[in-house]
Amino acid sequence: MLTVNVTQDHIDKGVRKEAYHCPVSLALGEVDPGSDWCVSTLHIMRETGTHVGFIDPPATVSKFVRRFDNGDPVRPFSFEIDPDHENGDPCCEIDL
Repeated sequence: MLTVNVTQDHIDKGVRKEAYHCPVSLALGEVDPGSDWCVSTLHIMRETGTHVGFIDPPATVSKFVRRFDNGDPVRPFSFEIDPDHENGDPCCEIDL
């Protein structure tokens, strides 16, 4: 389980409507620098070399991304995620 802290610095550097460059993606990249992270309101995608996996985002992440992308005020927050517990749907796991 990873604890992810989305800081004001991540918010300031984040890019609206850019899933690979949103504040949550930036924060995940600091906690797990060996992976590329893509975050939307519907999923968190983790790319590690030749594997792509999808994780259901916590409600707080979906709400944050929606507000951030809409230009609404957001604040730093923390959440936990288990990067090894991917969505079990086989269509959502791709080995390249």
